[in-house]
Amino acid sequence: MTTKETFTQQKGPQSLFRTGALGPGSNLWVVPNGDSSEWSKKLDWYLNFQISKAMEHIPNKISPEFSKNLLDYEIQPLEFKQKSDLLMISCGGRLPTKMLVIVPLRDNLKDWIDSIYQVWLNLLKPNLRIFLPNDFPINEFSIYWPDRNSITEITLVPSQKQQQS
Repeated sequence: MTTKETFTQQKGPQSLFRTGALGPGSNLWVVPNGDSSEWSKKLDWYLNFQISKAMEHIPNKISPEFSKNLLDYEIQPLEFKQKSDLLMISCGGRLPTKMLVIVPLRDNLKDWIDSIYQVWLNLLKPNLRIFLPNDFPINEFSIYWPDRNSITEITLVPSQKQQQS
């Protein structure tokens, strides 16, 4: 008995360039933080500088005086610690997407893409557009993306800096 195996070549993610990058088509947009992508600054402008404001935000701390008063009444002061370095912004009315997530660029690109993958899974796999960091080779994305079956559902936008070179 012989079995015949057929292999179909896996298609890669779709690519959008400058002219279509900010158009509709995905419910979740992901961009790296800060200077690692020119898209961060452009999207920040459209979002009324919410990204810049959030990155510079320093949460208030409970004053030592108030903390002492709480302890006098046997109340433990709560410590508010940021649980994640991700930033999610609702984009209704400002951009043609439902949400934008800023995922800080990691030491290596695989870790960064793994972080994006976890966000995507936690949000129940919405249509995804990823704005790539500067000098990220677009053809290498498929190597790092953990779920080969979902690769065709992703739209990639190369950095503007890379396109101009």
